[in-house]
Amino acid sequence: MYIPDPSTPNHKLIIALYISYAIQAHKAKVSTTYGKEYPVLTYALTPTTIDYLCTPTTPTQLALLIEHSYVQAVTKIVEANFPTHLSAALKWYQHFQEKKYNAQHKA
Repeated sequence: MYIPDPSTPNHKLIIALYISYAIQAHKAKVSTTYGKEYPVLTYALTPTTIDYLCTPTTPTQLALLIEHSYVQAVTKIVEANFPTHLSAALKWYQHFQEKKYNAQHKA
């Protein structure tokens, strides 16, 4: 992640020294700073388009992402073994699927 370097006159972009991630189900974000007593810059993590095709998800694959008996295990594996943006995407998906099912249940 690149941030402006406050120690240079033209605020040259440098690689961030300190980065933290907050991966909540409804909102994922990344925060960074140049160092102590410098401002903290926070950005939302958002889905990124890709330039390759993905095959459609099968009903069995979807069950692993949304059925309660599998969700915790799959989420734990993804968090431990995959990049943070994939973990964030999975949590967003699970969050909005749960909201959808709750709304359908109430209807």
